[in-house]
Amino acid sequence: MEFWEVAEEARAQRDLLDKQVQVKEGHIVLNATPENEMADYNIALSRCDTPAKLLGWIRHLTEKTWLTLDMVDRFISEACRENNIDIQHDV
Repeated sequence: MEFWEVAEEARAQRDLLDKQVQVKEGHIVLNATPENEMADYNIALSRCDTPAKLLGWIRHLTEKTWLTLDMVDRFISEACRENNIDIQHDV
């Protein structure tokens, strides 16, 4: 596979993820199939505004069969950014 093909595929994946995980009107909206708005899964930002609440949501979301690891990662990033949560990750 050529470099430009890899870059194009990565951009397409990022664009899809931008549609699958969005912040709208005080909620993080998850949707594995963005063309179907009926499948929106709304989580109020106030329900994940502490590390403990966020962990609870992560545990809950990982049980969802339709949710991808990339979507979980983006959910964590958006929740932390919107709620000013600093998660240390010394590896």
